[in-house]
Amino acid sequence: MQTKQGDTWDLIAWRELGDVRHVEALINANRALIETQIFEAGVEINLPTVEPIAKEVLPPWKR
Repeated sequence: MQTKQGDTWDLIAWRELGDVRHVEALINANRALIETQIFEAGVEINLPTVEPIAKEVLPPWKR
């Protein structure tokens, strides 16, 4: 995929992989870009295959 102007690792992980907790997998799949904090438009990013992360379910007394 190609980045949009202003993308960050966590934004890409949320938008493309469904959860910001996939940031580490995303960075590991793109080690050459590890120093980048904010992306310019058009940077080619490899999207890793990740397992969905289960949503945390609160116990009934905390809902």
